[in-house]
Amino acid sequence: MENKTLESAIDDILENTEDILNGEIKDGGILEDVKTLVVGGKTTQKPEAPAIWVMLGDTAIDPTTQLGNCEGWDMDLMIAGIIYNSNDSKAGYKEANSLAARAKRVLLADRTLGFGHGSFFADIKSKRFDGNNPYFKNGNHYSAVLTLTTVFTVRE
Repeated sequence: MENKTLESAIDDILENTEDILNGEIKDGGILEDVKTLVVGGKTTQKPEAPAIWVMLGDTAIDPTTQLGNCEGWDMDLMIAGIIYNSNDSKAGYKEANSLAARAKRVLLADRTLGFGHGSFFADIKSKRFDGNNPYFKNGNHYSAVLTLTTVFTVRE
């Protein structure tokens, strides 16, 4: 297993998340309609919808971790699917739900987030889906937020 610090593990997980999602934002890809992908604080002045925004959620040490130089961590990734729909709010919410669900399918495809088996990264799994999310509703923007949990080990 690789020796990763907490900060390098978080950076690598965000980078792989971005790479995997970007891999499907192409003609014929599952996310081909996405115009903007924002990961963490990386953003442009004015993101264009449809957009996927990846944010860090709760990050907590696994309580079963033994004291020592190896620590197990669970880190939530919140994936917001954001749609602009000026005509039909029902369709806007449906499209936002679909976008977040498609991002989930892409990220859970191999369960290793591209790190492979036997690395510091153990799993990525579904935690919660907040369809028709009211928190990011602004004018004619609609969103759904998917929360995934990543499981990994660091040595410090």
